[in-house]
Amino acid sequence: MEQTSHRMALMIPYRDRVEHLQIFLEVFPSAIQIAKIPVDYEIFVIEQANDKLFNRGKLLNAGFDVLKDSFDYFCFHDVDMLPIKVDYSYTNRPTHLALNVSQFNTWRTRTPLGLPYETYLGGVCLFNKDDFIKLNGFSNGYWGWGAEDDDMFFRISKSDLGLIRRNGLFESIHHQAHRLNSEVYKTNLDRLKRISLGEEVDLSGLFDLTYKVVAEKHFKNPNYTMYSIDI
Repeated sequence: MEQTSHRMALMIPYRDRVEHLQIFLEVFPSAIQIAKIPVDYEIFVIEQANDKLFNRGKLLNAGFDVLKDSFDYFCFHDVDMLPIKVDYSYTNRPTHLALNVSQFNTWRTRTPLGLPYETYLGGVCLFNKDDFIKLNGFSNGYWGWGAEDDDMFFRISKSDLGLIRRNGLFESIHHQAHRLNSEVYKTNLDRLKRISLGEEVDLSGLFDLTYKVVAEKHFKNPNYTMYSIDI
């Protein structure tokens, strides 16, 4: 594979998904080879090291802050999305990759390219370093499942960056569905609605980020690094 001048940090937000992580780490290198698109990358598992509700956005912000001086673009990748045919190459704008995902097959007649809804920005995204800083990263305010990716869609739409969608193909690993009617999810959706309507201003993100790296572990087979982070 020919060399590329850009370096990608692939970051997986993580807690208690050992089986899924093992499968992903086995599949990903082969998917890169099959794509035949040069990508200089390292894999980082960003583990939430406390018993608070999971906060995907804040966890990814912390991982970005740890790694930002060593990489010039970043892939934020859910552990349960296995790449089949995906272009992970460098991007000069925020880029959504998870356009065709097996778990959303039933939605394909409703929105373009199999998206569950038109503003969907979940699963797998690419950002170059400067753009992610300009957007102030993800909001730190969404605890529990849901809405931090939709919030990022609104951050991008309010900026002058624009959004690219690459037609990536992913196979979903089956896992227990999140409760869409949970109180935590409803709270997150209510917050997102207020922000999208301009009723609430959310300045949280990279600029007010607090975290502590609890542990750093390097693994050789397969090759990845895990950061355990207290947020």
